[in-house]
Amino acid sequence: LSPFGLTQGTGFFGTESRKKANAMLSSMSTTPGVTLPAGCTSTAGYSPITGQKCDSGVTVTLPEGCTSTSGYSPITGQKCDSTIPTTPTTPITGNFTVSLAPTSPASGTLIQGQATADLAHYTFSNGTANPVKVTSITLNRAGVSADATLANVYLFDGAVRLTDAATVSGGTITYNNPNGIFTIPANSTKTIAVKSDIANSTSGQTVGVSLTSIVSDGTLSSSLPIAGNIHTIANANLATVAVSSSVLPTGSPTTDPIDGVRVWEATFTVSQRNVDFTKLSLRQINSIDKADISNFRLLIDGVEVASVPYLDANGYVTFSFNKTLVTGSRNVKVLADVTGGSSRYIQMSLRNKADIDVKDADYGVNVSVTGVPATAAAMQVNVGVFSITTNNVALPVTIANSASNVLIGKWTFKATGEPVKVETLKAGFTYTNSGFSAVTVGTDAGTDAILAELNAASEATCNGTYGAATRNSGTGKVNAASTCTTPTASLRNGKIMINGAQAGSTATLLQAGTEYAINYTFQPGVETVVELYADIYDNDGLGANGGVIVANDGIQAKLVTGTANATRQTSLGVIGVPTTAPSDSSTITVSSGQASLVMVPSYGNRSTVLPQTGYQLGSWTLTAGTAEDINVNSLSFAMNFGGSGGTAFAITDMADMYATYQIGSGAVVTTSVTPSPSNPNSVSVSFTLPKGQTATINLFSSLKVGPGTGRTVQADLTVSGTGAQSGAAATITPNVAGPIITVANASLTITRDASTPVSTLLVGGNTVKTVSYKIESINDAHTISQMVFSLAGTNGISAMQTVYLKDGSTILASAPASGTVTFNLSTPLTIPANSTKVVDIEVALGPIGYGAGATGAD
Repeated sequence: LSPFGLTQGTGFFGTESRKKANAMLSSMSTTPGVTLPAGCTSTAGYSPITGQKCDSGVTVTLPEGCTSTSGYSPITGQKCDSTIPTTPTTPITGNFTVSLAPTSPASGTLIQGQATADLAHYTFSNGTANPVKVTSITLNRAGVSADATLANVYLFDGAVRLTDAATVSGGTITYNNPNGIFTIPANSTKTIAVKSDIANSTSGQTVGVSLTSIVSDGTLSSSLPIAGNIHTIANANLATVAVSSSVLPTGSPTTDPIDGVRVWEATFTVSQRNVDFTKLSLRQINSIDKADISNFRLLIDGVEVASVPYLDANGYVTFSFNKTLVTGSRNVKVLADVTGGSSRYIQMSLRNKADIDVKDADYGVNVSVTGVPATAAAMQVNVGVFSITTNNVALPVTIANSASNVLIGKWTFKATGEPVKVETLKAGFTYTNSGFSAVTVGTDAGTDAILAELNAASEATCNGTYGAATRNSGTGKVNAASTCTTPTASLRNGKIMINGAQAGSTATLLQAGTEYAINYTFQPGVETVVELYADIYDNDGLGANGGVIVANDGIQAKLVTGTANATRQTSLGVIGVPTTAPSDSSTITVSSGQASLVMVPSYGNRSTVLPQTGYQLGSWTLTAGTAEDINVNSLSFAMNFGGSGGTAFAITDMADMYATYQIGSGAVVTTSVTPSPSNPNSVSVSFTLPKGQTATINLFSSLKVGPGTGRTVQADLTVSGTGAQSGAAATITPNVAGPIITVANASLTITRDASTPVSTLLVGGNTVKTVSYKIESINDAHTISQMVFSLAGTNGISAMQTVYLKDGSTILASAPASGTVTFNLSTPLTIPANSTKVVDIEVALGPIGYGAGATGAD
């Protein structure tokens, strides 16, 4: 500031300062764990500050101990490809220093016999660019106390115990580990806590610790010693917690690699008073790999209170929580998911009293737990097994004959215990020639030529060994039915798909089974989808009709039991996959493109007047079968004329014919218009009806004046199309009749509606409904512009003032009451053909009495 003549800041934030601040802010990545060049917010494009490519020089922050995104951290046990939520911290700069931490406990009172009393916290600050490894720490006991007062002294990094117990000798506590007691990463800090068990019979003493020596691979810039605060020891009757001597599991347990395996269970007996249970740290002390056991859950009296995803670098799983244990016996259990580790052992152990924190609920100090160490029996993981589940839900019910690349079998494979490499997989199918059509006994076969024709037709449906029907020459009847035995087929282009990718080569699928070399390793605990595809085409050329699969034949895919075709990758044992044949797939029926065509019942027979423009002659629904989609290419409408009376109906009485179709709830498509239709009238269309879906088809035509009353016309619809996969002509119900349309005269009928009120006594001064009329428009629409009503009754109409004509709640017109009331409708009332309309007459009643309406008037 001095060169500018200033002694303090002015608060002015100028242009250059703002530019620098913006550059610093813009360089902050929006992606956790990723550092981008200045000015970049993602790895796309170029920095507006430096012009550098935003994907250059990018660094990714991995979990501690990881060097790539594969595997697990040797420090924390966390998966290296997992995200660690972090709170941004300001990097530390400068030298390597140590100081008494702000969190270090103030002078207080300790209780004799308590566990892991918190004595002091020290913050190690590494401002250098390299990590600092601390290999030795020396502490001195302080206060008026004996060496034995501090019974077991530990170092902790948060909830993680760094050291085994150390004792005090000559007032000195020493920790040595050439591999490092702990490491402070570059430009960061680490706070280490000193905790100790307090011996019994030490009431009245004072105690503390002082940090006197540090050995590390960094240069310490702080002066030692650094003393913590002094604490006074008092006497109190603390709660007690005892861990049962029988820790479960016991004996020689085994487990399959499954979720929720009980790995440690004990009974905690709480006496004197309640305790607050806040930490439990167990160590896995046997041979299972850390990657094969995960998702640890701690349950207390059957309720989950904490979970930890993985073992740490030292094989520990540490639960941090807060649960009050009331006096009595409490069940403490740990579950874990075992995903591998075939033939290896799991053994969890509560190693040290410092690995469990239970505080006396009244005194707030840790209780020294008895029954520790507490170790479960070694539990062996069973060798890898293999399961296969058939998935029939995904399979089609019917399939088109000659269709290509059809899914005929689907299974879920799952290895447990260890990876299993399957080298070959044998798949086949069961074939049933259900489409065989036999010549039955009693069929007329008057001549040998007729019998030959019958046999030829029957043999064409036999895909096996054909036995011809015979006839009785005397009766001319078939006396022995035709037969088809030993049906045989193979399917072209069989292949195995694993998770959507082909495994092995394409080969003809044989009934007895085709062996496919898949060479696939199934990982433990991972469900893998295996599918079998083939063309529905007989590829062997065998059978009475030259090896042709026919409609209604059945195909049922299967997996054939394997023999030494798979190897366990950990225990190295050889197994067969499938070990036992899984249940067969459901039978799929071979079919061809089919669709059902029916008239829409709601659009039935009706009458109409002539002429009509764009009159609907019929409505049909076309529903595709489940075998394949249908490519619809033609709609043919045949007109049937009938009835009696006057001039007959003819095709020349029709004009401008067209059709519409709508697939499901999709758009309505209108065909081209035929001005002068022929009979039958064919309409070219081109649309695909997906299998199982429905299309609605409507026919419209203008009708001319000419045919007499009573004459009729009825359209029959025939739809033509082909199977989208097979290419064969689709089987669709032909000549489906539509409704009968009859020529009739128009009429309008008016009747009193049932909603007319019954006779009742009324009070003057009200508006009441007197009558309702139902108007029915028959065979044509009617428009009403005037309605005339007469009013009459005992004593005349003296009690009536105003008359209303209403359509529901809408007043169509009103007029003063008189013997004849005429309503001229400003908006005419339209009633569509063959529909009804109900109108009401309401009257407003005036006062009753002298000079007004007469009482008793109707």
